[in-house]
Amino acid sequence: MTMDRKLQDPSEALKAIKEFKQLNVDAETADETQNETAKGTLSTQITQMKPLIQGIMRQIDSETDISSLDPYTRIFYPSDRSYFYSDVVRQCDRLIGIIENDSRLQQIIGSQEPFLSSSGLATDVTEAAASYWGDRHYTEAVRQSYLKLERKAQQKLGTEVDGSNLWEQCFAKAGGLKISGIKGNSKTKDSVQQGVKRLAQSASLLIRNPISHTLTEENGMSEEEALENLAILSCLSRWLDKCSRSKD
Repeated sequence: MTMDRKLQDPSEALKAIKEFKQLNVDAETADETQNETAKGTLSTQITQMKPLIQGIMRQIDSETDISSLDPYTRIFYPSDRSYFYSDVVRQCDRLIGIIENDSRLQQIIGSQEPFLSSSGLATDVTEAAASYWGDRHYTEAVRQSYLKLERKAQQKLGTEVDGSNLWEQCFAKAGGLKISGIKGNSKTKDSVQQGVKRLAQSASLLIRNPISHTLTEENGMSEEEALENLAILSCLSRWLDKCSRSKD
């Protein structure tokens, strides 16, 4: 199977999984007389790494039950071993296989459509949405992300104005925010400045207002719709990072 999500750093994920697998093999094959301190260290390392491996597993293999990473669940006995492998070792082998064979599978099945993943969104957006997203409150996750960007803009501008009026003030020619690092002549820079203002105002009109006045969790956004809205807010967040108070 192909990976459900694209990993930002497959080599690092592979390294982590192999390390986790080895820790479990070491724990399972430890001699009964092995120093208790050493056994305790292995157990601690396994416990500390487990959330990381579960996170990777969620990203790349939706068919796998993350509870299978609980250690010491014996399932089969290799004929060339004097000990049992646990399910956690088998699942690590599965994850390793998925990552190592993904590029080969992509070559076989051909190019795939673009994939939208929350892992690549701006930090402001993901931090604001995280606690709601996990509970599938997608509409509220989007609302909180927008509100965080409003607060970000308010702090930069030094105002408490909100909504569409905030963005009008933010990118006003006099006393507003200026975007740094834009390449091109003055016409291009003005075009980008106006484009970001309109993007922000559109976010207020198309995202903030419907959520505030119409949408509820019962008739709110699906996961895919929420991701698309978060992508818009992520784009806006990155532009805001380039903004500073104009000295004009």
